Amino acid sequence: MANDIVLMMSIAVSLMIIALLFYVDRIFRVSVSDFWETEAIETPITLALGLVILAIILSMINIGIVSSPIPIDMNVTGVLIPLVVSVYIVLSRRVKARSALFSIITVSAITFPLASVTMNGISIALFLWLLPVSISALLGYLLGKTKEPMSVASLAYLSASMGMLIGGDLANIPNFISSGGSSLILGAGGLMDFVFLAGPFSVAILWGVLGAWMTIKKRTRFRFIVPKRG
Repeated sequence: MANDIVLMMSIAVSLMIIALLFYVDRIFRVSVSDFWETEAIETPITLALGLVILAIILSMINIGIVSSPIPIDMNVTGVLIPLVVSVYIVLSRRVKARSALFSIITVSAITFPLASVTMNGISIALFLWLLPVSISALLGYLLGKTKEPMSVASLAYLSASMGMLIGGDLANIPNFISSGGSSLILGAGGLMDFVFLAGPFSVAILWGVLGAWMTIKKRTRFRFIVPKRG
């Protein structure tokens, strides 16, 4: 029940962030289209909104993948959706292979010690979860392909979702087995919403910071402009 409440609250927050992005032009008084350049803002927002709605429906479905030494299932929302989106990003060649591999390994290494493993499952505290998500946004900006907006956002999403899944869930399977757990659902429990939301939240952090920085630069530039006297 507690996990269901956390999931619904996370989805509600995601919807509010997505809705907020529609009004970034007015809030920051800066053209969002100048930032995205190659694609309209509706493209990533529509994709994110569709994923959140789909997650509500698919979060109740688990797919069995291993039966021994303990049963291991895969949650559709927590694993399959981020995996499909990540594969699409890789196949679309929006990111460089070396940058993607380095970012995923880095975020996985940071996430691994932050996860809490008990016989009841694998989880991670919200304030700890924000660390690898924020680092993913930073890596996306620093290593994005020629700093192209969609490449930067794609790398941030890829490293956050896959880093959280690999470092949080997959790498901790041996620890869960040794803890005496009887069954495990990958991408479920305390990590179901966090794995799924890692990508969108990383992009949102990246978007918000860059939007604020662009606004500060514009206001600072105009502050020092002295009107010419006729």
